[in-house]
Amino acid sequence: MNINDFRDKAPGLSIAILGDVCLDLYYFLSQENTEVSVETGLRTNSVKEMKFEAGGAANVAVNLKHLGVGRVDLYGIVGSDSYGKALRDLLDSEGVSTECLVSQKDNWQTNVYHKVYEGQRELPRYDIGNFNMIAPRSRQTILKRLEENLESYQAVIINQQLRNGVHDGNFQDSLNRLIKHCGDSIQWFCDSRDFNDVYRNTIHKLNFDEALGLYGLHGASDSKESPSSETLLRWLGSYWNRSVVMTRGADGASAYDASSEDVFDIKGLHIIDRIDTVGAGDAFLAALVASSAAGMPLKDAAEWGNFAAAVSVTKLYETGHPSLDEIKAISRSPEYRYNPVLASDPRKAEMLPETQIEVIHLRKDRMMPEIMIFDHDGTISTLRQGWEEVMRDLMIRFVFGNHYEHASLKELEDIGKTVDGFIEATTGVQTILQMRGLVKLISSYDYVGESELLSPAEYKAVYNRNLLEKIAQKVSLFESGRIGLDDVTLKGAVPFLCRLRDAGVTLYLASGTDQDDVREEARLLGYDTFFNGGIFGSVGNPDRDPKRVVLENICREIGSSGRNVSCAVFGDGPVEMREAKRNGFLAVGLISDEVRRFGPNPRKRERLILGGADYLIPDFSWSDSLSSHFGWSLY
Repeated sequence: MNINDFRDKAPGLSIAILGDVCLDLYYFLSQENTEVSVETGLRTNSVKEMKFEAGGAANVAVNLKHLGVGRVDLYGIVGSDSYGKALRDLLDSEGVSTECLVSQKDNWQTNVYHKVYEGQRELPRYDIGNFNMIAPRSRQTILKRLEENLESYQAVIINQQLRNGVHDGNFQDSLNRLIKHCGDSIQWFCDSRDFNDVYRNTIHKLNFDEALGLYGLHGASDSKESPSSETLLRWLGSYWNRSVVMTRGADGASAYDASSEDVFDIKGLHIIDRIDTVGAGDAFLAALVASSAAGMPLKDAAEWGNFAAAVSVTKLYETGHPSLDEIKAISRSPEYRYNPVLASDPRKAEMLPETQIEVIHLRKDRMMPEIMIFDHDGTISTLRQGWEEVMRDLMIRFVFGNHYEHASLKELEDIGKTVDGFIEATTGVQTILQMRGLVKLISSYDYVGESELLSPAEYKAVYNRNLLEKIAQKVSLFESGRIGLDDVTLKGAVPFLCRLRDAGVTLYLASGTDQDDVREEARLLGYDTFFNGGIFGSVGNPDRDPKRVVLENICREIGSSGRNVSCAVFGDGPVEMREAKRNGFLAVGLISDEVRRFGPNPRKRERLILGGADYLIPDFSWSDSLSSHFGWSLY
């Protein structure tokens, strides 16, 4: 089922959500217009902005409406207080039915999370409703209304996140009887922090830690090693005799389909922008249930949930409500994270015997590739070595603006960590995209006013100017003969290119660096003529990544020729690895040390494996061993 088919079906769906209804209040503090209280002598906090967001079961309900579900009924309790009224008004504005939402006057306050932010820092939260007690009348009213409406629903979601919420012992017993009475006529889903084992006859959506807790609690294994996702899912599926969906954060999700007894892995997605994980689980659940209710198989529904969660985490300081268009956009060309367990643990590395070549995915094809695509910086050339330091220094200064000289060491450290993470996540993409991200980063802090912000192109110009000054020093030394080609290229790179050219391989160079610059640098270093397929770089269009353009052109050529044309991609960044993986080409990652120009840089290993590399080499001095492994006749 595609997005358009679901869009047609969604208005006819009817889904109920039963559980803990909450309200999130966001406060954004500012140092402006603060004063010292006359009464207390204490400095006040000035709230520049505040907003309401639905939380808990209410957030799931809002997410369903944003996905286009026609009827969404919310069952739960709010207090007879101003927060309860505010939450009802919010839900009414989103089109969520509150007819089954009970107001309880005694022993119940609307569950409210007061979230306070000072710049990027979240201060301690203030929670209301932790001492609630459900009244027998409220319990009876909720369950009676649910029972009366059950036949009209395709799916019912059980939400639980509060210890002192609606799910007391009597509520659990009554709801379980109702679930048992319905049998399989309705899809029941359970998303519970504490009571997964209570609502057994449901499709469970839980996270890895919750699954692991259940696995250990029931003595499933005495092994000291953590079980795999598949082991957990098969055990839970057998234990409950139901389908199970398990989320794994950045590493995606896994699902067990009870009807087929199959386990499916859904890969995590690489997110370039800063993330806020609040509400991601609710977004996942809403998309999972809505698509399942529309008739989508569990594997596909879980993948939709994964896409929805990925959209949600990019929405900062809110609970995140992905739309169908946003899910469609991210699903068109998803940036997957591959082999996360192996990537995070170097001890699991498997090497070709007597080499420094790590095998991630053993390729059995032994044909000499007709086409090879090379990244430039860090793969062949080291002229731009140190670009990260240049970018890091400038980004920190850009974020602080005029406040830079007066920033505290703690502020400098915090911003530095944020910038480091951003550069790590965006290595290999076009510089203009990094500058787009920089603008968002600057805007999320209070140091630089909107009128002082530059455009991404202007920030890029400053960065390029600083970087080119650094490169110019190396170029001058090279042109004067004080350093040679071996001093500015990775070990064995140029001889390897020469052998490939002589063997008749069509060579392409594809770089995220501006096209004029990469062509000039290749000419300067004397290997531009090796790339008989062409040299491609960024032309300032963030929607047309040069590496993707080259691969698209090759795929088009393959398709038009009708031949089985083989291709290999070499690079030290995750972008080219993902493009190779997406097209089924051999992906060889360079974990290159650009300072020494030989030997491994362990910091690159994780990002290249997550990008989808099949093999990792430290430099091209191992090209003979790699060629021998594949049977290429080059040596």
